[in-house]
Amino acid sequence: LDTTGLTLTLNYSNGTTKDVTDGFYVGWFDPWMYGTQSVFVEYEGYSTFFDVTVIGATGLSVKTLPEKTEYFRGEYIDTKGLTLTVSYSNGTTKDITDGFYIDWFDSYMTGVQTVNVSYEGMMTSFEVTVINGGYCGDNLTWVYDEMTGVLTISGTGAMSDWSSPWYEWSHSITSVVIEEGVTNIGANAFASFYNLSTVSIPESVTYIGAS
Repeated sequence: LDTTGLTLTLNYSNGTTKDVTDGFYVGWFDPWMYGTQSVFVEYEGYSTFFDVTVIGATGLSVKTLPEKTEYFRGEYIDTKGLTLTVSYSNGTTKDITDGFYIDWFDSYMTGVQTVNVSYEGMMTSFEVTVINGGYCGDNLTWVYDEMTGVLTISGTGAMSDWSSPWYEWSHSITSVVIEEGVTNIGANAFASFYNLSTVSIPESVTYIGAS
């Protein structure tokens, strides 16, 4: 409790008064109890009360989602663009873009995830999607569909050599679709893929690396 500015007037039996700004005793005050409280104050055996209002957060909601809501496996969560609205006990609200806490997020668990975010004891959530894929070149991405066994590579430019980020699924990938715009297939890209039966190569590919 901050008593800066508090002035008490003491009335004496001879009709005089004295204003005091310190030396008084302030009684119990609960900063966690929202609403109006009467605070006891005592000076020279005489007491009075004054009212204070404790304002606290009572609700939290998502006003705008983050700019990024889709992730490849292994990427860190990015809250840029996320705006939360905090509701307070006095009926006011405040929009915030930082200072909140992001709960657990597993970027290796593919599919839709609920991300919890908390601020001043309140919690809300939003959803993100983790895609089973990643980068395989400066401007190339890959996505593997475990349901169909299809690996799709898209974008523009060359695939990285001696890099096979999809190797974890080498025994389950049955088909590779390389989309138009890819120019190079990296060396050793699909080595030891024993169940691979088809590879679709577009006309834009001008180089295939060694296996």
